[in-house]
Amino acid sequence: MEIKEIYDALYAYRKYPLEEKEYLYPIFLTTLSLLESRLNGVQKPLSKENNILLIIDYLIHEHFALLAMIKEEYEEEMRNSSSYKNRLSLIVCDKIFFNEYVNYEPVSLISKYDTLISTPRFILNFILNQLSNLSQRKEFVYQILFDAIQKGFLLSNTIFDLLVHGSETEAFSTWRTMHEMECVIKVLYEHPYLGDTYFLHIRYNEAFRNELEDKNEQERLILELKEKLKKHNLKVKDLKKYIEYGWMYEIKDQETIYPDFKLNFRKGLEYVAGFSSYSSLYEMSSEIAHSSPLLIYSKKDFFRDVSILSVYGTFLRLEEIFFNLLKMQQDSDIISYQSMREQHIKSMHIMYAQLQEEYKEKYNIGETETE
Repeated sequence: MEIKEIYDALYAYRKYPLEEKEYLYPIFLTTLSLLESRLNGVQKPLSKENNILLIIDYLIHEHFALLAMIKEEYEEEMRNSSSYKNRLSLIVCDKIFFNEYVNYEPVSLISKYDTLISTPRFILNFILNQLSNLSQRKEFVYQILFDAIQKGFLLSNTIFDLLVHGSETEAFSTWRTMHEMECVIKVLYEHPYLGDTYFLHIRYNEAFRNELEDKNEQERLILELKEKLKKHNLKVKDLKKYIEYGWMYEIKDQETIYPDFKLNFRKGLEYVAGFSSYSSLYEMSSEIAHSSPLLIYSKKDFFRDVSILSVYGTFLRLEEIFFNLLKMQQDSDIISYQSMREQHIKSMHIMYAQLQEEYKEKYNIGETETE
């Protein structure tokens, strides 16, 4: 095929605006020539078709971004300017060269083909595809749980991506959010009657942040919030903490069952969820999230290992809740899921047990933090 034919086909494939196709073609040719010259001697260059598609993609986005920066009355003058066309070609050539060919990648300590990565990612893709096909739940709390579990699984996928790309501290920092999510899920799973209250606190948060379109409803929710603060002998300074954690006051016999409950994460949500044994891992992850020296001078191998250990534990706990919900809901997908689960989830549990034993010996991470 001739270059023009390939260009036309790929441009149509991307469904870019037809009115720009012929205008951009000569700029595309200049860019292609510049790029081929720049790539002389570069190891393993992409195929010509891939380069053509890259140029089209970068070119169209760069062109529209530059047009958006000028006033409308100067647009035609700029479009007709040879200096603009040359500048556009140079920018796109530079971006492709540095972003696609010599882009910086941190040293990765684990391959995406390693079974520690490939096994959970396979299971995650299986589950996430299944979650997208699940019908709406009749019971509101179970819909909240399925939505929250889906978010938790997406976070674990992100963590594995970060690990594969050599971003170990970022992976561990992301686990912190995943752990917060699993705590919410565990509490709602064990106390499903809290579903409406939890959602009400989401509405409180929207009202507090002035996000509701109905300002009368927003004012009503703020007044309701203030009354509830009085009911629990809280002050205005406790408002944000009450919005985030106050829904757990509605747990039956809360004061008796959780006598040490406080409006925070470690003595509140994590404590009620029964995950206090993970608080030191959470604290370490929080230090990284807040850009402490631990983030800057971190040991890559340690944070690779602790990230894998942490995400495995959280994922397996979430998966168990997910499986139990499918059974409780008598979901039709349970048969195909159970078949996969018996083989691959069992493998993950075995790998997790081996990790616990290995890292306890290697890093002195106690059983209470990895059980």
